[in-house]
Amino acid sequence: MSKQKIIGIVLASSLLLAFSTLNLQAKKKKPWTTSSPAQWGEEELREFLTKSPWAHTKKLRLRAECEGKEPFNRMDLDVGGLPRGFAKYKLTVVWAANIVDTAMDRVTQLLMGGDLQDRSKVAERTALQIYLQAPVSLPCLIPEGETEGFAGTYLKTKSGKRYEPSNIIFPPGYGQKAFVIFEFPLVDESGKSTLTLRDREVEFSTRVIEVQLKVKFKLKDMMVKKALIL
Repeated sequence: MSKQKIIGIVLASSLLLAFSTLNLQAKKKKPWTTSSPAQWGEEELREFLTKSPWAHTKKLRLRAECEGKEPFNRMDLDVGGLPRGFAKYKLTVVWAANIVDTAMDRVTQLLMGGDLQDRSKVAERTALQIYLQAPVSLPCLIPEGETEGFAGTYLKTKSGKRYEPSNIIFPPGYGQKAFVIFEFPLVDESGKSTLTLRDREVEFSTRVIEVQLKVKFKLKDMMVKKALIL
């Protein structure tokens, strides 16, 4: 084989690899950067509500007596290699922004077959809301109304501003819904917005059965069409 042909094959292979990489990057483009939740299918919704700038899922190793309790069952447990009485639990922390509301409406639409809710008729939030959720297991881990374990919960910015929750809510039907709502102030004591893009990053911290759960939200990633969506 001539030297020119070898060079040609190498160049062609390099170009093919480059195009493949670009295609993979295009496929990995996140749905919230290209379309509205009203257009998403189950896969996009699942990704957005568990692993996105607005939602982060963590695994905690906890000692809890959840096995056998209704509606909990062993299929929800990850106990491999853990000491007796311990299991790993997946917990998701969600920043309840407008885009999250629309995504949840879309989930309901897919499940129930109804129309999307007209969000223009919904009252605006009076607080920043963070959801802690773990389908099925959370009511076992945190019985309804037990807020004492949440002592020390906070939102903290990278610049050092720190806010404690003004309210902790167990929604009606908590046993089935399996989420807790933490409310934080929208404005500070001077009347200014609690958070702006200048804060760059916000850390949410709470405790679940004496184990610290921390999640960081990067504000620059929580933008849609150049607007910060909180």
